[in-house]
Amino acid sequence: SARLDSALALRLDCNALLLQPHKTHEPRVISVSSDLRAVLEMRRTDPTGDEFSSDAYVFGNAMGERRVTIKTAWRNTCRRAGIHDLHFHDLRREFACRLLESSADLHDVRDFLGHANITTTSRYVRSTPVRLAQALERMEAAAETVVDADDSPHLAAVR
Repeated sequence: SARLDSALALRLDCNALLLQPHKTHEPRVISVSSDLRAVLEMRRTDPTGDEFSSDAYVFGNAMGERRVTIKTAWRNTCRRAGIHDLHFHDLRREFACRLLESSADLHDVRDFLGHANITTTSRYVRSTPVRLAQALERMEAAAETVVDADDSPHLAAVR
């Protein structure tokens, strides 16, 4: 959910991620999932197997020092994966859409993204076929078929 400059400033010592102030001018604390914690644990050692200090950067160089940019690495990674026209910021939108697809509340997505206004979040995320299908399935599950006294079936009111 972090912007690139915030991601590059992340330190390894984290049970939660402290994102530096950006557009809202407020620092944000983001919880770390168990899966992310496991990935961060793998990143705690340098190439020689020595443990980095807790102030090493998550996306640092081989010595844990802060990187200023990842443009070359990003371009090379996308090229090797055969991906064209993918920008780092696209990952933020993808994260938001996946949160919504997992039934997260829009207010929670806003908080993850660090938006001050939920209107920004609403414009930021797009409906996807998966989300639309899930919404339709939830609506249909909420409707019940009932039978009248004259044995004609109809849908009950949606709860």
